[in-house]
Amino acid sequence: MAQITRQEDRSFTITMRDRRSDGTVGDPVDLTGKTVTVVYRDEASVVQTIACTINNALLGKITVPFTDAQSASLRVGDFKFDIVITEGASQQIYPQENQITVRPRNS
Repeated sequence: MAQITRQEDRSFTITMRDRRSDGTVGDPVDLTGKTVTVVYRDEASVVQTIACTINNALLGKITVPFTDAQSASLRVGDFKFDIVITEGASQQIYPQENQITVRPRNS
């Protein structure tokens, strides 16, 4: 689980991997020529969408950045997120089993 603090810059790195039919983790997702976004949800509603940086396309490594303004717009609490990989008109959604926790900023 990732944690961010409201009104602070923060980023975290994720390695995208395929899921095998038996549910185990597979090979890295090749992100060459693709764009990646993260969609944060509060129950069923989309709260925020953030463009990711692809660090290593062949190994499926991305960085999810949060600016202080983006984190300030989130309420304190837990959010689920999906990773959306786009190539042309095609999108593939990777629902994440983890969540992100937003903490209040200490004064």
